Amino acid sequence: MRIENFRGVRSGFVQFGRHPVLVGDNNTGKTTLIEALTLVLGRDRLVRELTEHDFFGSNPQPADRIKVVATVTDFPGDDPEQSSQWFRDERAVVKWLDEATGHVHPARNNPSWKLCCQLGVQARFDHDSLAVETVRYFHDHDDPIDPFADEAPAPVPGKLIQELSFYLVRASRTWDKVFSWGNELFKRTVLAAAAQPSGALLAERDRLRAPAQPIDADPGIQPLIENLNSELARAFPNAPKVQLRLTSTDSRSVMDEPPRLLRRPVALSQTLIAA
Repeated sequence: MRIENFRGVRSGFVQFGRHPVLVGDNNTGKTTLIEALTLVLGRDRLVRELTEHDFFGSNPQPADRIKVVATVTDFPGDDPEQSSQWFRDERAVVKWLDEATGHVHPARNNPSWKLCCQLGVQARFDHDSLAVETVRYFHDHDDPIDPFADEAPAPVPGKLIQELSFYLVRASRTWDKVFSWGNELFKRTVLAAAAQPSGALLAERDRLRAPAQPIDADPGIQPLIENLNSELARAFPNAPKVQLRLTSTDSRSVMDEPPRLLRRPVALSQTLIAA
């Protein structure tokens, strides 16, 4: 992937492995790489709206462009005819990637080179509307092009982008949010593998509903609950007893919660409710 004039990157290049891991200090460009990748491969409705601050220098002039070009490989058999939805008229031009160098060639002069296509995204800032216009297209050559001109390159159909969807596992130093079972692409991946973890999710739901060590049995909290129940009994006839129980412990809520949060002390998620 090549990046130009996007956020803090004036010009850059990165070659991803199959399962890349980005590690670095704050403000070193990790998020910029992910958002650049999302501009090219993400679904339109999930890509956040860009502003002038996304342009390098935060003050784009009419001729300035954000430009991201991604090279896509791993087509079946490295045979264009098996991926005709990608390689045909008004679609991608056949190219070949030398993975050792990252260079793309118009002809396969080495059997180790892989069939690839290149997808580009460009963005410009309209000073009249104060909005950013974005175009995603098949990047067929390295000559400077303006996809906003009258003879625009072929756009990339949304159905093809869906074939390239990806999901991101986020991590943070506090480890308070690692992964969401509710991630749409993750759920599709699990479904495709016929491995819905329903048994594990139901077991986690039941554990949260009836913990082995209820929080209200804690020596520091138990006297508070007993005093509260005593006050309620004096104030109301047939008053219900108050217990501490987790709320939102249905299976859907378990899926939506990041697993790390579920392993935190239950006291952080408990609420007083009437039994």
